[in-house]
Amino acid sequence: MGLKVGVLSEDIQNRILRLPGPFVCARRVVRSYSSTRRPSSKAVQEAMASLQDTGTGTVLTLNKLVVFLKKLPTAVSLHAIAACGLTPEEYRLAFIKIDDKITADMQETVMDAHPQKDEIEAFLATSK
Repeated sequence: MGLKVGVLSEDIQNRILRLPGPFVCARRVVRSYSSTRRPSSKAVQEAMASLQDTGTGTVLTLNKLVVFLKKLPTAVSLHAIAACGLTPEEYRLAFIKIDDKITADMQETVMDAHPQKDEIEAFLATSK
């Protein structure tokens, strides 16, 4: 029984938090890896659930889209992001960065469903 060389959950969690924007879709995380060592969508969703358990964000399912909503940099546990290998500044920079791989429609759909939409938009407006 050969073990498939996959991506560690810790690595996926780090990638989720490092990808640009206040949220990240499971599909976007999968595609951010090279095709030779791409994690499964299930592995990404499990990593998102683990991050949710540590309080770094919330997993949301919109239609068939699985999204991880990152917690505001001012509200996230510094210990939780450090455990994923990020400094508070790296997390903040990733959070405020625009993800050019996400369509405006998707951005709008996710942000409209975001429970902290107003706080996030206010944070982004003052962080640029």
